[in-house]
Amino acid sequence: MIARRCTAWHFLLTAVLLIAVVACEAPPAAAPATPPAASQTDDTMPKISLDTSTLALTFTEGDTKTQTKTLYVMNDGGGVLIYATRKSVDWMWLNEPDGACEKGYSKKVEIFVSAAGLAAGTYKDSLTVSAQRASNTPQTVQVTVTVTPAPASGQEAGIDKKPVPPPPWEYNEYKNDNYNFVIKYPKDYQVSQTPMVGTVFSAIAAQSTASSNDIMVAVKPRYDFKSSAEEWAKEILRLRGAKANLKVITQEDITLADGVTPASEILYESKVLSTASHKIYIRGVNKKNRWVFFGAVSLLSDTEDHLPLWKQIADTLEFPDQ
Repeated sequence: MIARRCTAWHFLLTAVLLIAVVACEAPPAAAPATPPAASQTDDTMPKISLDTSTLALTFTEGDTKTQTKTLYVMNDGGGVLIYATRKSVDWMWLNEPDGACEKGYSKKVEIFVSAAGLAAGTYKDSLTVSAQRASNTPQTVQVTVTVTPAPASGQEAGIDKKPVPPPPWEYNEYKNDNYNFVIKYPKDYQVSQTPMVGTVFSAIAAQSTASSNDIMVAVKPRYDFKSSAEEWAKEILRLRGAKANLKVITQEDITLADGVTPASEILYESKVLSTASHKIYIRGVNKKNRWVFFGAVSLLSDTEDHLPLWKQIADTLEFPDQ
């Protein structure tokens, strides 16, 4: 009886030891999975979207007009897209290079291109649109400008260059060999031996005071016509001690009297209360990377009498070897 009890206890003890051994050798339970960290997604990050990746423009050599293209910058992600648009050339500029867009909204960027002063050839630059938090910054737009050769000298669109007729009054002639142009002016104008600052030639009507009827010629760096003409008109008024609050009365694209050379003309009014009021007439011709300007100025009350003569003088401007 005692032997049987010992055997039972022995069996029970052996089973407990086996269970303990198995428990010690079993691999540890896997650690609970760590929940994934919150990731930045397109729902929270801005994303740059452009309506085009290329822009192409074509000009003729000597063309002074500015062409405009439009680019739309859109936030195709989340949050707020705060972007900056950059370029690296002088012949292109932007109206609003920087801006911000909320999710799903876009901003319009106007791109202005001028080929004035550029020789025939192909010119390229990249507009870069970047934003610090955007998921796909930067994005680029390739801008290509093609300048085709100008028509052969003396011809444009099959039209022969015409001789410039002489003016209907006795005249003297001013010739500039550096820039190769000639202009005729009435004999009764007194030529200044020290031209106004910023001009190569100036003269005053003999029967008038210096403030009532001046003519002049200037050669200025190339920009678009209106900007260049406006800067020169301001110079003319400053030399007279007048305020340069210019208002455009008329502006027109024309050709010179030779029938082929493109030109532009503009008439400004500067009307003020504290100083004398003036009108300024300017005609400009773009040659290579410069403007050749004929200008005239008088008191506002005298302009209607002088303007027809000023236009006759401007009509004598010619470029003999071009």
